[in-house]
Amino acid sequence: MIAKGLVAFGLLILFGCGETTEKSFPSMSLPEAQGMVSRGWIPAVLPSTATDIQVRSNLDTNMVRGTARIREVDVPGLRSALRPLADDAVPPFWPKGNVTPPWWPEELRPPSRTSELRARGWELFAVPDKAATYMALRRSDGRLYFWGESP
Repeated sequence: MIAKGLVAFGLLILFGCGETTEKSFPSMSLPEAQGMVSRGWIPAVLPSTATDIQVRSNLDTNMVRGTARIREVDVPGLRSALRPLADDAVPPFWPKGNVTPPWWPEELRPPSRTSELRARGWELFAVPDKAATYMALRRSDGRLYFWGESP
């Protein structure tokens, strides 16, 4: 009886801890990156020219944190595909689990009021075709961050 309990506990540790994964892609053109888009881990509105993509996700919680480098020329098209957040909005951020990676910006742990982040050079958006998915763009370094729940 105790042996079965220890085996079950060991399996829980072995498999339960492996639910959070992190993947990196040099570009969106790779099939594996496109597979992450089709599964909902990377928003489909991310420009196909995005590079230096990192995605950390958790299957148990359906949470994702991601980042990509965006070319300046792609910013207007990206903006038109997103819904800007109102100044008084505070985008949801789910702190549970170990999904938030070390490379995630401190200013977005969790995000503060949109107006405060805009004053620091951030643009914040909701992804219209995905429930509870948000993006923050810091144009000064061409970095886009996205977070939310997968479908």
